[in-house]
Amino acid sequence: DSCWMTVTGGATNYLTAPAQALACQAGATVVLPVSMVNADTISSLSLRLTLPSGFTLATDTAGKAKVHGSARMVDGQRVSTKVIDASTCEITTVNDSTGVAFTGNTGEILYIEAVAGKQNGTYTATVADAVLSPTSNGVPTVSPSVKISVNVTGGTTASGDINADGQVNVTDVTALINRVLGTASYSDAVCDLNGDGVVNVSDVTALINIILSNN
Repeated sequence: DSCWMTVTGGATNYLTAPAQALACQAGATVVLPVSMVNADTISSLSLRLTLPSGFTLATDTAGKAKVHGSARMVDGQRVSTKVIDASTCEITTVNDSTGVAFTGNTGEILYIEAVAGKQNGTYTATVADAVLSPTSNGVPTVSPSVKISVNVTGGTTASGDINADGQVNVTDVTALINRVLGTASYSDAVCDLNGDGVVNVSDVTALINIILSNN
């Protein structure tokens, strides 16, 4: 049996994500691209995708996650997926022929379809536990986790999500206090949480109660 050693850090072989956030309408399908930079010739890879709250995996009629390989994959390579739950899946590329490998040394490698949530905000999907395996008896590399950001618009805003980041937490308290102090310009429709027609410290109290009730 072979004994495999794994190099952590991905100095020469690693995954990357888009530098800019993707744009998506609420409830629509968004394609999450994953890229690979590789100094070595890579024959296969595996990873784990975790979607943010409100997002779900796009699946086919058989319940399999919709994940597609890019043009860097060649004949004899295919994508295999294992759905863990509605927002998590494991993705592996499988070689049906010996000696096959991804082409090139940089560029998109996988396209993962997801369905965005209904609420506006900026959300982050995480690609983790990625292992890039070279051809022959090379040493597999564990790539650092990568984040894929998605800006969702055209949906609803959660009550208390003052800064519209898709979450209701202490950062919204800070944003609301700044609005009360006049140092921020969030709309009355978002900030008047108790519905009394004015934005003041009572709304800060209402927001804190919302956060406490969600935890």
